[in-house]
Amino acid sequence: MKKYLLLAFSFIAAISCNPLDEFENLEFEPLESEWAIPLVKSRLNFGDLIKRETSNFTIGSDDANVLFALHQNSFTTRPIRDFFTIPPVELNNTVSAPIDAPSVLNGGETLSLSADFSGEFEFENATELSQISARSGVLSLTIINRFNHPISDFELRIPGLSFSGEPLTINGSINANTGTSNTLSLNAAVFDLFFDEKYNQIPVEFEAVLQGNGNPINAGDNVEINLSFTDIEHNQLVGYFDTFLTEENSRSLDIDFFSNTIFAEQSFDQIDMTYRISNSVSIPASLEIQEIKGTLVNNGELQIENTNTDSNTLKIGAKNELQSGSVSSPVQSIFNLGPNNSNVGAVVSASVTNITTRERFNLGGGPVDHSQVIDSDATFGIEKELLLPFIGTVVTHQLRDTTTFSAFENLEVDLLNELEVRVGGINQIPLDIQATLHFLDASNELIFSLFAPEETGEEFIIKAAVVNGNGESQSASEKSVATFVSSESLKRIQDVRFMVIEGNFRTSDLGQQAVKIRTIDEVEISIGVKANLNIEL
Repeated sequence: MKKYLLLAFSFIAAISCNPLDEFENLEFEPLESEWAIPLVKSRLNFGDLIKRETSNFTIGSDDANVLFALHQNSFTTRPIRDFFTIPPVELNNTVSAPIDAPSVLNGGETLSLSADFSGEFEFENATELSQISARSGVLSLTIINRFNHPISDFELRIPGLSFSGEPLTINGSINANTGTSNTLSLNAAVFDLFFDEKYNQIPVEFEAVLQGNGNPINAGDNVEINLSFTDIEHNQLVGYFDTFLTEENSRSLDIDFFSNTIFAEQSFDQIDMTYRISNSVSIPASLEIQEIKGTLVNNGELQIENTNTDSNTLKIGAKNELQSGSVSSPVQSIFNLGPNNSNVGAVVSASVTNITTRERFNLGGGPVDHSQVIDSDATFGIEKELLLPFIGTVVTHQLRDTTTFSAFENLEVDLLNELEVRVGGINQIPLDIQATLHFLDASNELIFSLFAPEETGEEFIIKAAVVNGNGESQSASEKSVATFVSSESLKRIQDVRFMVIEGNFRTSDLGQQAVKIRTIDEVEISIGVKANLNIEL
């Protein structure tokens, strides 16, 4: 008895592609050489029919109970400090003896040396910074004394570089014809870079005292000073920021709703594609879309274009200006491509497998304002979503999926002459629903099919519900169809290794009636089998 149940259960699982919701009146009725087995009655809405465990879309409904599929992807950029690079700075200077210096510096005599010089941060664009609050970096200092006299004391000051509010001062002494080197972490250092009405400046002040030892002072004697600032990362930058690129990439929104589609002629009326950009950067910013294209199930491509550019339309091939925010108060800019301003509906209706966007973010530019601020933890976040309400027409939407199938491998079917599978449907969904199952062996040779139109004489198993003038389901349709597995097919049923599912959906009136598919619209499917046995009971 169990072998008949297993066979019937396998058919049901294949046909429904869903967990069996309810078993009703499971019983066996001996009819001479037949067993009739009513197996299951299940109620499903359209979301149940299309949702799979691997689906990357969610099924929801609006206030009018109309079903929709929602595809989303999102990312958050790396911190802005990863994109705004502070260039290294090297300062080199030599300090010679003053013109009136003696030719010989006797013991007990001293000679004062001094120099003021500066360097600057050189950006690739016209960025002008007034302040850098550093989170890391290295200051390297080398001083070489080429005099034949020791430096008894030197002081190097960088008035624009401070720690805890105190300007950096380095003191020391250097023997004759030797040098000294030092490195200093710039963690928590603050650079004030506005000097002499100029930005990006690093002024340096140097003073030293030569201690005479009776040696001469030659024309080429000097003190060489080498300073470098490297690997600076910021906590905060203040100044004016010329336009710089923060991110340029190609991103894909995968649309697996059509992953098993082989051909479709359909029109969804209210598809929307929306960009939501969260911005915590307080300087001017924009999102530039170079291209949006859909890749079709047949690997063709269609460009998505905007047909007007009102304030919230996502511009393609132009900059979309973003609102400025802050780390503590990020803002969101929303741009839309929908039925009133784009061809996104036509592209998606052609059955796309993904939508790819080439895009880039731009920061900076705009009016010159040296009070702009960039915090290192500021980021861009972008969410891209495609909303596909199930409103429209479907002339045909053909599906095919292949899966491994070995449920019959250990099945004993010696007693079976023929098997009849019957499906009954009460359909409140405004879609014709057709499904055919093909069972193949390891060489992909067809063993038998279930519910093939050429066998049942019916193009569709379950007819669409009758709809009203608004395209909403008004009254259910009923249908019952039987299909058979012949004795010849049953002899090879243990060889089944693959199952191919072919399906088709079509809206009412041969696909000409626009419909709305709602959560309250369901199809009730009942399935039973009748086995013809070659034994006398």
